[in-house]
Amino acid sequence: MNLFGLTTRRLDIAQKSLDLASREALLRAGNIANADTPGYRAKELSFEKAMHDALRPAAGAGSLMKTNPKHLPETEIGKVNGAVTVPEGSERIDGNTVNMDKEMTAMAEVDIRYGLYATIAGNEIGLLKKAISAK
Repeated sequence: MNLFGLTTRRLDIAQKSLDLASREALLRAGNIANADTPGYRAKELSFEKAMHDALRPAAGAGSLMKTNPKHLPETEIGKVNGAVTVPEGSERIDGNTVNMDKEMTAMAEVDIRYGLYATIAGNEIGLLKKAISAK
């Protein structure tokens, strides 16, 4: 996320996290909407490992060298999209695998994480505004 061409690493991470949380919420809402659809297979969005790998400093050929401890690590945060999977689960007689308790719990967790990421993004934007207006 750029604010007049300015950004911070935390703001970029919060933006990507907000995007992924929104995507997960839409996926979960689709599961809930199809809870009574015969043969529907519940879907999940997995992005934690990809996010962790993207936040680790790059190493190897072609990567930037960190010559000063104050240098920020090179990351691939923009490339994290997550993977939609269809986990194995208990199947009802009609072939549907949606577990409403699991979906409602997951939606509550997504809501909490989204609020956290929005707070982080808001704080970073506030710091950028403060830096811009400092005399």
